[in-house]
Amino acid sequence: MHHDKSNIRNRSETIVDLGTYNKLGNNPEQVISILWILGFAWRDISRMTQISVPTLKAWKDGPTISPETAMATKEERTKLVNILAICDTVSRNNTIGDIAAWFETPIPTEPATPITPIDLIEANRDELVFACLTGYPPNEEIMDAYNPNWRTQYQSDFEVFEAGDGIKSIRFKKAK
Repeated sequence: MHHDKSNIRNRSETIVDLGTYNKLGNNPEQVISILWILGFAWRDISRMTQISVPTLKAWKDGPTISPETAMATKEERTKLVNILAICDTVSRNNTIGDIAAWFETPIPTEPATPITPIDLIEANRDELVFACLTGYPPNEEIMDAYNPNWRTQYQSDFEVFEAGDGIKSIRFKKAK
């Protein structure tokens, strides 16, 4: 079954109400502090927002003399608030205990890929993050929407098997 991107995006917009976070949006250092407390690495916050790590650190530390890091633009504040709103939605899912770890964990697919929710956000595909969270559509369809070539791009010539001693090992896949 094929699920169109606009349907997924409409569902994600009903989950997150960015208006809830407008007050925090005027205070980027508070938003960054919350994301940092949640366990996000500086590099991951930077990837999701496209804001440099030095700028994020400068904002977290408060007022600065450097003109290039002195003020967050409206677009930058919106990006930060959007990430926090997504985190809030993820935190409402009772099965997810560590929010930052969930964002860093590869999306389970067959074949396996290194793609995480952080990668989806970096690609401005927030609606696919919500699809991962809800489990609909299946992860393989989410990956198709993200990268139609993912099956061949992440194909491996190796497989995991149980060796004679009962320990899992890696070997080249057998030709079929």
